[in-house]
Amino acid sequence: MARAHSLALTVQQLDTDSTVLVRRAVTISDTTPPTVGEMRVGVLTDNTQTTVNLPITQVRHLYLKNLDTVAKYTVVWTPTTGSQATILILDPGGAIAFWHTTTGSTYGISGLKITSDTSKTQYYELFIGG
Repeated sequence: MARAHSLALTVQQLDTDSTVLVRRAVTISDTTPPTVGEMRVGVLTDNTQTTVNLPITQVRHLYLKNLDTVAKYTVVWTPTTGSQATILILDPGGAIAFWHTTTGSTYGISGLKITSDTSKTQYYELFIGG
């Protein structure tokens, strides 16, 4: 059976009276069938950098959401043919995603690390595919 991953979201801008100014439905689908897809909830137990175990060497699809209500997460990843870089600080409830629709030797990431700014146990939601 063929595998497929797609990312669907709605981008909406409201004014102060909650009138919709802009609404866009966005769907991004694969043109190259992926071989792996995995949704999981991850746990950070302290404020040391945690290396996320990736199920494939070239991740082309990634969705990451901070499920904590207080902690901020520093997200670091390594582009497939690049050097490790800090991407952003993910606020509580915040999310980030990227979705490559085809394969290529320079697409996606080969490493992912997350660090919390608090030492308590926190959770994140993660989809990895490619």
